[in-house]
Amino acid sequence: MLWVPLLLSATLVASQTPSALPTGIIQGPSGNATFDRYRPRYHFMSPKNWMNDPCGPYYDHSKQIYHWFYQYDPYADQWGNITWGHATSKDMLTWTDEPLALVTDKPYDHLGVFTGSTIEKGLKGFPTIMYTSVSSLPISWTINYTRGSETQSVAWSEDGGMTWQKYASNPVIPMPPEYNVTGWRDPFVFRSSELAKDLGLNAESYFATVSSGIHQVGPRLWLYHSVNMLNWTFMGPLFAAPQNTTWSPWSGRFGFNWEVANYFTLPVRKARSKRWNGGGSAGGSSGSSQMWHIATTGSEGSYNGHGGHWPLWVAGNIVKSSNSSNDLGSLTLQPLAVGVADWGMYYAVQHFLDKTGQRRIQIGWVQEDFSNANWHQGWMACLGFLVISATGTLSGNGSWVTEKASDGSLIVQKLGTRPIDELQKFRGKALFQLSNNNLISLNHMLAQGMYVEIKASMTVPSSASKLGFNVLASADGSEKTTIYYNPSNSSINVDRSLSTNRSDIYDTAPESGAFALYNLKKKKTEVLRLHIFVDNSIVEVFANDRFALTTRVYPSQLNSTGISLFAEGDIGDVANVVKTMDIWQVSGNAWPNRL
Repeated sequence: MLWVPLLLSATLVASQTPSALPTGIIQGPSGNATFDRYRPRYHFMSPKNWMNDPCGPYYDHSKQIYHWFYQYDPYADQWGNITWGHATSKDMLTWTDEPLALVTDKPYDHLGVFTGSTIEKGLKGFPTIMYTSVSSLPISWTINYTRGSETQSVAWSEDGGMTWQKYASNPVIPMPPEYNVTGWRDPFVFRSSELAKDLGLNAESYFATVSSGIHQVGPRLWLYHSVNMLNWTFMGPLFAAPQNTTWSPWSGRFGFNWEVANYFTLPVRKARSKRWNGGGSAGGSSGSSQMWHIATTGSEGSYNGHGGHWPLWVAGNIVKSSNSSNDLGSLTLQPLAVGVADWGMYYAVQHFLDKTGQRRIQIGWVQEDFSNANWHQGWMACLGFLVISATGTLSGNGSWVTEKASDGSLIVQKLGTRPIDELQKFRGKALFQLSNNNLISLNHMLAQGMYVEIKASMTVPSSASKLGFNVLASADGSEKTTIYYNPSNSSINVDRSLSTNRSDIYDTAPESGAFALYNLKKKKTEVLRLHIFVDNSIVEVFANDRFALTTRVYPSQLNSTGISLFAEGDIGDVANVVKTMDIWQVSGNAWPNRL
């Protein structure tokens, strides 16, 4: 996946490559005020320079360690010279930098080692990466595609993921299908005994999706099959959409080209059960009402902002067709629901199973948001929080599927998302806890902090027009970032208009995402449950285990650290509105070994 910040339609061109790639552990500068000012502390990020997509995250069961890779420029804080950075962790919270995993050292990938995926037991039974190898630029969905510019290659590791050997006969998929494609990259490799069964194949078969599109037609997710990861058969589109169409107002737009797509399944939670299901695998029971087949995609050219990107998910059933260019037939994902993984500056979503194999974890790329494209700070971007993707149901109508219960109420099924519980280990001292002894008022400073976690549950009065929080606020209110729910248009918003006094450098446009509270039984409205994380320049907003919005803010005043309750309209007695509220300092450091 490729992206250039601040341009709606970016054409990627070759940059000048220095003569030698760095070896060993890369360190950032120490004591540099510009470098440190807005740098997050408890998020995953490169030691310095440019980074973008997460790549090939996986857990090595033999070494009991997580490996995460990421798109990285070893030389500069702007896109170019793309290699794979690498870090390892025992707990997905604290990380250790490792030497670069994949670099641009072959003729077929000398202009870029683009995004890909990892399977723990691949070639020779070893962890194996499948990635896009780039030998020609520019590449963009807005221009004619040069066939052969992007190819799919593999590499494997025989020392627990610390070094990687590229296959001598790469690329293993040298050309895209015979269409006028808009792009062809970011392979996602997996096994699926269920898909194999549908096609009459060996259960140990490999599948791979490659993100793409067809000019003037629409985006495509191509499916491939292999018995050895070296010889691949084209299976046609696993999922297709007309260009830049939308499933619903709650679902984003499909755009013109897809990037960084993943495929997996999740079990659908049974009606009235209180448990969220976050397990599943890359495969699933085709057509089963108890299993959703899910594709996550990054759509290009679909959004007026954020580089034109939407991170979408599609959930539905798999249908087999005999109408195919190969002898095996084809499989098609028929959508039942489509939604947005994150409504803010979060993109290039990758999924993997944790060490238990029971939780599906999602990570994504959090971009910077500069209005001045020439601004440099020595690093660019990070990865967003780890969240659990799960299915859940609520009695309550799209990014959901409904069915009628025996009592006439509706059961709503949709893909949910929430931060992993391990993040609680990063909590420091409690800055505020709601009790009868500290009743709160609007705009009264509750706590201060640049690194905080906020959890609150609130009833939203019908007379309220906005309800939420101010964060990163100065004492005089001249700087602040306001997070609020708007019941009149069913949305969660982040007002950044006063987030910085340096709008000449940093973007202050508002952020907004579709979110509605359900009408429950006995004429009750669902409680609003906000979960907010602030990590210096990152603000992440989660709501009711089914909404996420990530954004960037850059306060210019060092004392812009205040937190207060915010509301507009008549909310009555605050004590009747706020049911629970906790604010913690986040004291954890994701990179304890860095200088």
